[in-house]
Amino acid sequence: METKMLRWTTGVTRMDRIRNDAIRQKFGVAPIIDKMREARLRWYGHVLRGKEDSVRKIGLNFEVIGKRPRGRPKQRWSDSFVARGCGVSLLTTAAGLPNESCHQALDVCQRVGGSGVCEVCNNKHMCNSIKPLLLIPPLFLACIAML
Repeated sequence: METKMLRWTTGVTRMDRIRNDAIRQKFGVAPIIDKMREARLRWYGHVLRGKEDSVRKIGLNFEVIGKRPRGRPKQRWSDSFVARGCGVSLLTTAAGLPNESCHQALDVCQRVGGSGVCEVCNNKHMCNSIKPLLLIPPLFLACIAML
């Protein structure tokens, strides 16, 4: 839907054979996948900063006793979080993330206005990386992987 609106705004159709990436770069819009990843990471940081006795934190750290059934394993939130390339190790601690650091670290890298150079990797493309920030102690986040 988003790409359809961008194409309509520019007056470009699919028949013109212009790639969606080129249109997104023209407007300086990050892909929706990156925005979803950012929201998922924001929620994860929110859970980490919460109280230890909150339902969301208990549910995140809950270990089920027993074996998983035969066949293809069901998708868990932690599996999808890592598999979708959020790049953050699911290391949780009793303290949480500092509020300012968390919000700065979870911003998805966007194209810088005029030059079009990514501020993290200095490439001239839409970067899918998460901004690494030195303010976050390694105890809270084991790694912020470049995607």
